[in-house]
Amino acid sequence: MARDLKHRLAQLRSAGFGGSGRGASPELPAGPDGVAPAPAAAAALPPPRRRLPGRGGSPPCLADWERAGDLVWMRELQRPLAFPETIDPLPFSAFGSLRRLGAAGGPSGERIPAEALRFFDLETTGLSGGSGTLAFLAAVGRLSEGCLAITQFFLEDFPGERLWLELLSTSIPPGAVLVTYNGRAFDLPLLRSRCVMNGLSPPDARHIDALPCSRRLWRRIHGGASLGLLERRLLDFERGEDLCAAAIPGVWFSFLRESDSPLMAAVMSHNADDIEGLAALVASIRELFENPTALPRPLVDLDSLGRTLVAMGREAEGAAVLRSAFEGGDETAGLRLSNLYRRAGRRAERRKLLANLPLTCRSCVERAKFCEHVEREWVEALKWTLLAQELAEAGKPGLRSSLERRRRRLERLLSKDGNIDHDEQAGFSSGVESSGGRKGKGGGRPSRGRL
Repeated sequence: MARDLKHRLAQLRSAGFGGSGRGASPELPAGPDGVAPAPAAAAALPPPRRRLPGRGGSPPCLADWERAGDLVWMRELQRPLAFPETIDPLPFSAFGSLRRLGAAGGPSGERIPAEALRFFDLETTGLSGGSGTLAFLAAVGRLSEGCLAITQFFLEDFPGERLWLELLSTSIPPGAVLVTYNGRAFDLPLLRSRCVMNGLSPPDARHIDALPCSRRLWRRIHGGASLGLLERRLLDFERGEDLCAAAIPGVWFSFLRESDSPLMAAVMSHNADDIEGLAALVASIRELFENPTALPRPLVDLDSLGRTLVAMGREAEGAAVLRSAFEGGDETAGLRLSNLYRRAGRRAERRKLLANLPLTCRSCVERAKFCEHVEREWVEALKWTLLAQELAEAGKPGLRSSLERRRRRLERLLSKDGNIDHDEQAGFSSGVESSGGRKGKGGGRPSRGRL
């Protein structure tokens, strides 16, 4: 290895990189900065990137932008948008937050005025975040006189980042509420880290992330909850030719190399469209939660909508939506409604609901719980437990173990009560195989009519 290193050093000296030692190159006249370049090095270096002389010119993609400072550009756009005067921030909370709020005594009834909202989105040099990722384009949307006013900030090169961040921060006034789509995980952590690295204080604003709510309402319906997908399926909003997010970092790096990029205008339009789509989606969610039982309603996951309403403390509306979902064939909504009836002590309604559930492992377990803990009919509870064991999937050892513990507990209760002996216990396992076979008292399949 040492020999190889010596060989490489010798090659460098012969090429003119040897300094004052052997093989040193003859002195060359100094350049404009007083430093003489090495001949081989000067030939090997690529030509410098074309710069805008004195920053007087601008590339075509910045033709309708105004210079806000060295290497920083701004522009204002207006998009027509119908938006309500206020919004309720509660539906946009993560479900865990909704549960904690319910445990603390229910919703506060807060309303946020539309003029306080600032719709926010960043375009960055990478999608993974971290200290090496830079934001080069930002959009801030505010509602004004029936329009969505969008201010965009563009960073032309790295040295202008501090000024870019300062101008961006001034567009988020005190008391504003930032609205993002996945901003909790990406946009805001990145903005904070870039501000800290530039010695600036991050904007201190309250935050609403529309992604958790959108996932709850539409992911099961549409197979995803990306903003572009919901724009097409829910808002009938077509962007035309759009740039995918994964290609955006490469466009800015191309801009840095060439001082322009034919796709940069598409990136800027994508950024503005994200703000418009986000604002329209928030308005749609607000309308849905204002009248969740009104018909017709947009195509939505009714089980998740009802679950969210219940967590918000709106149990009557949540129960109505869950009932509608169950009548449409959603077993999960029916099981959730059963739990709601259990907490409310609505025994007769729960019994009727359970009698109409499909015959699945989950519904059999729910019936077994009802028979054991509410009706105190341990024989029926054991039958439903044995049937649930039959229907349980082989790949779920935890469920099978839970059902076995329930079966053993019920058999112990029946033995202590004197309603079943050991021969009858064995009879349940064989008698449940056929609907007509009876082994001892109450053998065979459980009766759905009794629920």
